[in-house]
Amino acid sequence: MDYTLTGHARQRKNEYRISEKLIQEELDKPTHISYDTHEHVMVKKLYHRSGSPHVLIIVGVEESSVFRIITLITSSKIKKYLK
Repeated sequence: MDYTLTGHARQRKNEYRISEKLIQEELDKPTHISYDTHEHVMVKKLYHRSGSPHVLIIVGVEESSVFRIITLITSSKIKKYLK
């Protein structure tokens, strides 16, 4: 899936040191997908960071053939985000 990053998402990507490869893997093979009340898509993927499990959450909107990523969130609280 083709995607673009907003300025905010780009800042989060750099802050959390998230690779383009991990983003693409998540969009291609997510662990879970959900939608909020504003039609935002939340794509979640379990991955390992520094040897411990984390969840990466990509929040975005589908626009024609491109997925626009609004923000990226990472957390070690697996049970909270992957119910």
